[in-house]
Amino acid sequence: MKKKCVETIFYKYNIDAFIIKDLSNFFWFTGQKVTNWWLIFKKDFKYILTDSRYIERFKNFEDWKVFNIADLKLWILNFLKEELNVYRIGIEWKSWNVLEYKKLVEVFSEDNIVLLKDDVERCRAIKSLDEINKIKEAIKIINLVYDNLEKNFKNYVWFSEIDIRREIIYKIFQYGGEGESFESIVAFWKNTSIPHWQSSRNNLLRENMPVLIDMGAIYQGYCSDFTRSFWFWNKIDKLWQKIYDLVRKAHDEVWKIAKPWIKISDLDKKAREILAEWGFDKYFTHALGHWIGIDVHEYPIISWKNDDILKPWMVFTIEPGVYLPWKFGVRRENIKIIS
Repeated sequence: MKKKCVETIFYKYNIDAFIIKDLSNFFWFTGQKVTNWWLIFKKDFKYILTDSRYIERFKNFEDWKVFNIADLKLWILNFLKEELNVYRIGIEWKSWNVLEYKKLVEVFSEDNIVLLKDDVERCRAIKSLDEINKIKEAIKIINLVYDNLEKNFKNYVWFSEIDIRREIIYKIFQYGGEGESFESIVAFWKNTSIPHWQSSRNNLLRENMPVLIDMGAIYQGYCSDFTRSFWFWNKIDKLWQKIYDLVRKAHDEVWKIAKPWIKISDLDKKAREILAEWGFDKYFTHALGHWIGIDVHEYPIISWKNDDILKPWMVFTIEPGVYLPWKFGVRRENIKIIS
């Protein structure tokens, strides 16, 4: 899959070489995470450039030429042009700041610089069996975390949102995870109406309030993402229950139709149609989902604007939600694997 991705980029852009500076793309190609790196692909060779802190990690990378370079940015461009004989270069368009790009133009004329527009990210959208197994393990871990929270939630009365996030982090490590895939969202009462609320020490758990928990675990570099909404605990608000049932229906119906060769936009449209049954579609304020893997949010997203086709081994979230300002919000999220 990776070899085909590289070959496709060379064929598409007619370039001598291309550079990878995005850390997630670096991890996809190498399985390593470092803080000082460049990958360079030529048609006949591939190169890893890093510093002395990481050289040992790559000593068994027999298919790569590994260079120990203390400060890549000072002479990497000259290395490319003078030692690798590169004249037409491809770069990831999102990984270069203005200053770096200006330096690049000084060495390569602007006519010889080609912007790669999410080409590697498109390759990453189709997962390998190994990647899927790692994502499944990350899902298993976060499911265990939630099961434990659910059993013990009555013990968390007077806990703050941050206190419960602390419990989540502890449980992720306890069940074999490497950490959170993003900062867990724990929201009480009206905070649940903010889709990406930042958990606070100021809000305490009490009886008879809505709760929203959005969390994920990392396993061997791959992420999970999971959201649940529930009422804690008696005297469930009737409007909240009505919205919960509608969101659950939207989630489940989209789950059923998410199959190979379906338009991605049809998934988003289906969810909004169901929420519109009771006039709540206008309170669904984000896309239906996103791809997931090395990053918790990967290319592309599930949107009514995206008419691409679902393909086998794509992995993404389905997360419809309704958010009533200053009242409460409800979201349900799971990861779907297209087989």
